[in-house]
Amino acid sequence: MTLEHPPGTPRPVRLDAGRFALWVFLATEVMFFTALIASYLVLRAGAVARDGMPWPRAQEVHVDPLIGLINTFVLIASSGCAMVACKLLASGSSRGATTAVGLSFVLGCVFLGVKGYEYRSKFNHGLLPGQIGELHPSGTQARARYDQAAGQVFLDTVKARLEEIRPLMKPSTNSKVASEAQPSLIPDLDPAHVHCLELLKELDQRKLGPGAVAEKVYAIQAANEADRSQSHIHLPAVAPHGNLWASCYFLITGCHALHLIIGLVFLLGILMNGLLGRLNSASLPYLSNVSLYWHFVDLVWLVVFPLIYLV
Repeated sequence: MTLEHPPGTPRPVRLDAGRFALWVFLATEVMFFTALIASYLVLRAGAVARDGMPWPRAQEVHVDPLIGLINTFVLIASSGCAMVACKLLASGSSRGATTAVGLSFVLGCVFLGVKGYEYRSKFNHGLLPGQIGELHPSGTQARARYDQAAGQVFLDTVKARLEEIRPLMKPSTNSKVASEAQPSLIPDLDPAHVHCLELLKELDQRKLGPGAVAEKVYAIQAANEADRSQSHIHLPAVAPHGNLWASCYFLITGCHALHLIIGLVFLLGILMNGLLGRLNSASLPYLSNVSLYWHFVDLVWLVVFPLIYLV
């Protein structure tokens, strides 16, 4: 009788081919998303450094951090359900595993539905990818034309809105002369109105560029938020790099959503097998691999969320 493994001889490590292939695939996906995120950071820093225009804030591009945070917890819960499904199936509870997979699938669909709602909001506000003038090299005529056109449109829009609300800013008769010379000396106006009149005066005199106007619009919005009684002061959103932001946003979140849909297809297949009574211990390796992929999708979102919604 011969022993397959003589005493003292280490047993060979058995590596599941499917598991190994999945790890290799996930390694390539890590590099893919790392490249996407790095490109986003480089484009963001480079665009702001070139022309001094600020990067759009969350409210200017209609990104709600609260919605993003809730959606993050939804995806984490979905990933947790997938992990629970593996443990239940390993313990022999096919029905419990089927329920957990079903919950994971439903929560994944909820996450995708919320992303669809956010996409619709971007479409409705004209935040669309494409026409990225910031990608033109600095110093070229194409870049100069883009910067001049985009900046002038922004200046004209702000000025037109200030002219619309000028009648609503009513200083007293004794302050009329002061309003023409130095609006900050008007005692009857709140800070938001003072900022508006000063900005309108400087726009008339063509003293400010788009970057400086954007900063003053931020100041007006801050003063307006501090005094909710001045609800009529609604200036145009400051999103001078809106097309570049939208292109990065849709590319990164779209790639993540595509990976999410792929995961949902696999989860749906496992769920159908469970409902048909075909989910058993032999299905555990397959479920474990799908669960690992689902954890990866969750991990990617945990990196994307703060970059898009918080930074």
